[in-house]
Amino acid sequence: MTIGIFLLAALLSIVWFWIDSLGAREVAIGAGQRACEQINVQFLDQSVAAGRVGLGRDPRGRVQFRRVFLFEFSRDGGDRRRGRVVTLGRRVETINLDHDEHTVWLANSGE
Repeated sequence: MTIGIFLLAALLSIVWFWIDSLGAREVAIGAGQRACEQINVQFLDQSVAAGRVGLGRDPRGRVQFRRVFLFEFSRDGGDRRRGRVVTLGRRVETINLDHDEHTVWLANSGE
């Protein structure tokens, strides 16, 4: 009985984490697209890839998952450059785009 309850709790935790990750991924896709629009580049593949996952505290002090999502963008379709969106929960913390000779950082975009 105890093992069954433990397994059910573990399964529910995994399902919750998966659903929460999908929500954070959608936030990261939208943030990446808007950042690319702001600097007039193309957001490639209309997707982001999951990078690291860790823990962090939100402004209220609650523990949230901090996720790093990676994506690619292009100036003219012929080159591929890297971008990164960092979320804390479902809020965007930072976005960075490796653009030409420098990196563009957009912080606390209010997501």
